Amino acid sequence: MSDIEKEWSVAGHKLGCPVCGHGRFWYRTTLMNTRLATFFNLDWANQAAVNFVCGRCGYVMWFIDPPIDRDKPLAKDTDFGYIDPETLKEVQAAVRLTYKLAQKDIAEVKPTPSKDKYLVNTLSGTFVVQLGTPSPMVAEWNQDAEVREWLMRDGS
Repeated sequence: MSDIEKEWSVAGHKLGCPVCGHGRFWYRTTLMNTRLATFFNLDWANQAAVNFVCGRCGYVMWFIDPPIDRDKPLAKDTDFGYIDPETLKEVQAAVRLTYKLAQKDIAEVKPTPSKDKYLVNTLSGTFVVQLGTPSPMVAEWNQDAEVREWLMRDGS
């Protein structure tokens, strides 16, 4: 989940909580598991949904492939929580294959300030996945100097 509560708009409409009326949300993505995919241990192939969590009451709004409007520049380098569903699947699959993990072992995927690098928290540890190469590169977080410096500086 993103660390920053902020205003969002989807399809040109500013989001507002239908329960309490608050206008600031945290952002996260969630896989929508199905029985069939779970039965065959293919949870990673399920479709991802985008969630906006109300910063006041915690109400969760679910969207599938929403047209999220990003008309304002990002406030600071930690305000970059969006990962599109296809990228999320690719990152999760890379970690699962490299470390022989089940989908349920992956707790969280977060983008980093580094282009095409993602931080993946699992039950086995924290890893960095770099996309944009012929095949995704996966390493432990402390083996990537750029990400290690960012984590140490920001205390994430």
